Amino acid sequence: MNQTEKKEDRIRRRAWHFLSKVVAMVFRRGQCFLDPIGVEPPFLLIANHACNSDPIFLGLASKETPLTFVGSEHLERQGFISRILNRYFSVIPRKKATVAVETVKMMKDSLKEGRPVVLFAEGDCSWDGVSARVFPSTGKLAKMMRVPLVTYRLEGNYLSKPRWAGSSRKGPVFGRRIAVYDEAALKRMKAEELTDRINQDIYMNVWKDDRLMQQQYRAKAPAEGLEKGFFICPWCHTAGSLQTRKAVVHCTKCDHTLKLSPDGRLSGDPFSDFHQWDVWQKEELADWIQKGETDGLFPGTGEWTDLKKGIKTQVRFELDLKQKALFIEDRPVNFSQIHDMSMVKTNRLLCSCDDGYFELFTKTGILRPYLMAWQISQGGGNA
Repeated sequence: MNQTEKKEDRIRRRAWHFLSKVVAMVFRRGQCFLDPIGVEPPFLLIANHACNSDPIFLGLASKETPLTFVGSEHLERQGFISRILNRYFSVIPRKKATVAVETVKMMKDSLKEGRPVVLFAEGDCSWDGVSARVFPSTGKLAKMMRVPLVTYRLEGNYLSKPRWAGSSRKGPVFGRRIAVYDEAALKRMKAEELTDRINQDIYMNVWKDDRLMQQQYRAKAPAEGLEKGFFICPWCHTAGSLQTRKAVVHCTKCDHTLKLSPDGRLSGDPFSDFHQWDVWQKEELADWIQKGETDGLFPGTGEWTDLKKGIKTQVRFELDLKQKALFIEDRPVNFSQIHDMSMVKTNRLLCSCDDGYFELFTKTGILRPYLMAWQISQGGGNA
């Protein structure tokens, strides 16, 4: 490490320690109960991902040791925020839903310099409070790093602010260090076996956790934003007809309503939790795709960006299941042309296509059905 790198490292450590104190004062009011990571760097830490505040929670579990996070490359395009992150904190960019060769190299370099690296190996933040399986190559990746592997599970993070929610809830978040695999243990394990162990260690189903179901997660408008993740009415099976206000979900088509309880559950038929609803809506959407009878779904307006050329265009968009395509203006982008698709938060859709790499951003539209429909057409996956 040369003199410039040492100076930058000192700046980042000071920024980390300062921010840790500030954030701790803010989040103490929200009841955080986090086991310290308690492992000497360098190490690779893999945790579950159910809330956009997860990096903050892990940071609070590592107040003395700055963490380097593998994060979505969209963070490099956030102007002032990007400059702050690059200057004071350490983020390794990756394209969503992939761990590219360059990302792996940067992870190795950070570990060689003594910095612990954090990877959310599910690749995406949970929509329904249940962990997805990590990338199949995760065990192989962990063995390649040649440092101890730490698995850490966050609990209650989904209920504190579901991905789709417009506001945070006040309620407890717990963090547990599950296991530490030293280099000797990693050498003994096959990559597939290690991937299975990681899945077991970080798996979280909030609806099966009796301790969490006894907690209260209160907000002034807990249901608002729900329609960004749950977009088919469970009573009349209409797409895009749900509206939310405060704790109430209302279908404008059939006039049914349900309420969101302080424990995060749904009160009223047919579902009691978001996992049940999500499983059903995936099956419903898969049936629509198979029948190929539905077009003009989830229309909206937004910004279509060619990320390679840096060209931005204001567009109208909609989902067409007859043609198995999303339409940008009048141009179809067929599912067969899309090599990869992923989402950032609820309003950025990233598409790697035959003719480039694009981002669709919207302030008001509903994008999750686009991702879910593409993934179903590819034979499954998490959306």
